[in-house]
Amino acid sequence: MTDKTPYTRTFKMLAGGADGKTVRVTIPRDVVKREAARRGLSFEDFLKSYNIRWEYNGFEGVIGTFVEITK
Repeated sequence: MTDKTPYTRTFKMLAGGADGKTVRVTIPRDVVKREAARRGLSFEDFLKSYNIRWEYNGFEGVIGTFVEITK
């Protein structure tokens, strides 16, 4: 992918989990498909092989990084 224009879109947050202690936000399918392709995986195999790690507290906002599931 040669286009470096940031993808910007706003998503609604939904409370979830026991007593609403977590918040769910969707990740656009195209973002996940792009990351799967970068790793030479199908969309389905990527979903089985990767989790997302959220990083926060040391800066404003939150950063999500795809990390391979270790077995």
